[in-house]
Amino acid sequence: MSQAERENFLDWRYKHINSQPKLHYVLAEHVSRMLNFRLLNVTPVETWGYPVDNTSSYGGVIGMLQRGEIEMASFGLFFKAARMNFLDYAGETVRYDAAFLFLKPSLSDVSNIYTLPFSRAVWVTYLVTMVVFSYALHITQRTESGIDDSKGTRSLSLSDSLLTAIGIACQEGSSRDPRSLSSRIIFLSLLMLSLFLTTSYSAIIVSLLQTTSTAINSLKDLMNSPYTLSMNEFATNMNYVNETTDTEIKDLYFKHLFTQPYHEAFTKPAVGVAKISKGLYAYHGDADAFKIISETYDEYEKCRLKSIKMFSSLQLAFAVKKGTPYKEHIRQRARWLKESGISDREYKYWIVQKPKCHGNTEGFTSVRLQDVFPALLVFIYGLVLAGFVLILEILFHNFHCFKCRHYRAFPSFPYSN
Repeated sequence: MSQAERENFLDWRYKHINSQPKLHYVLAEHVSRMLNFRLLNVTPVETWGYPVDNTSSYGGVIGMLQRGEIEMASFGLFFKAARMNFLDYAGETVRYDAAFLFLKPSLSDVSNIYTLPFSRAVWVTYLVTMVVFSYALHITQRTESGIDDSKGTRSLSLSDSLLTAIGIACQEGSSRDPRSLSSRIIFLSLLMLSLFLTTSYSAIIVSLLQTTSTAINSLKDLMNSPYTLSMNEFATNMNYVNETTDTEIKDLYFKHLFTQPYHEAFTKPAVGVAKISKGLYAYHGDADAFKIISETYDEYEKCRLKSIKMFSSLQLAFAVKKGTPYKEHIRQRARWLKESGISDREYKYWIVQKPKCHGNTEGFTSVRLQDVFPALLVFIYGLVLAGFVLILEILFHNFHCFKCRHYRAFPSFPYSN
């Protein structure tokens, strides 16, 4: 804690800095007034308290309680079994509600939007219909060729009919106009089918490009997503991996945080919140982050903001010296503060709350290259396939010409006895 923060400890203009210690100091003052004592020897410390060099001696405020230097800690501590031998907990206060904050991703960030407009049943039905119509078109065109053997009605292969049907579906038309009544009926049916499909597909795609995804709803979903994760750089976040037995949280640390440079995995709220607005970034923060978001984010960004908790509802409580005779008195007053609503009132005053969405709008976003990337892949795959087939055709043509020249080099002679 800097000198400026100490001097302005209870200044409401700086309530977003070290919010939890300020909240619990005010609650401790309420307890002291009810029990008719004053908070003496108020000593700021850098940490809550962790073992020193892997020994049974603690630093920070827990060390002061362990050594009997203070009777009561004026801020809340987490319930941890390892601390029970050195201190007592005297009354619950509030919950620690920090969470991973991120902007809900667009659908194109987590899925291929070009397969979403229609269900699988619609796609299968459409493909089967195209195959049936292609074969029917092939039969009618062969019949036309048998009736009229002119150049304009020359016989087409099945692949030509299939390409014609695909061209109609893609609004490209056909290189051959139907002449018979049956061909015209099939051709018109294909055109109408293509019209309805294209109109419906285009309308839904435009909507999907501006739609956010709701697929990320848990910590596991967040870890399996393309998001980069980071946390606020304070002791609880950096040491929690050594205290938890939750395999999912351990995976979070070892696979997503410790694989990054330290200053990127554990960073300041201003840096983390700025990266959130750029997308595909999640930052674990609380009041500090909420204040920056409230002041700097646009309304549509606040509406896209989503949070996922990592901690399973951690409860904070006042800590007192082990075996102190004042434990029960402090516990009763802390319970009264909670039941009377004073704890909740002070919590809402000192802890900056998550910004609310007004207007229920997520705004307009420009179409990015990533949004059309699947369509570009189809184009690239088509070019590669076309080039490969072209090489095969050239090789086949050269081999065929070689065989023709080889046979012509040996003239045939009439058979004679």
